[in-house]
Amino acid sequence: MEFAYSLSHRQGMQPPWRYQWHMATQLTPVRKGRRLAHSGRRWWRARKRGEQPFAPRGLLRAG
Repeated sequence: MEFAYSLSHRQGMQPPWRYQWHMATQLTPVRKGRRLAHSGRRWWRARKRGEQPFAPRGLLRAG
């Protein structure tokens, strides 16, 4: 994770809380939640544009 964070410094100075934020968002439950939220947002925006949205496996479960 330190390598991934070090790559972010290539964009310039980061606020002091940035490293703590990076480490906190690497926890598995947090990553899954963020992925679900981002996938849902992509799906919603594609739907609004009139496109056929892509539904990743597991996002829409057969009921």
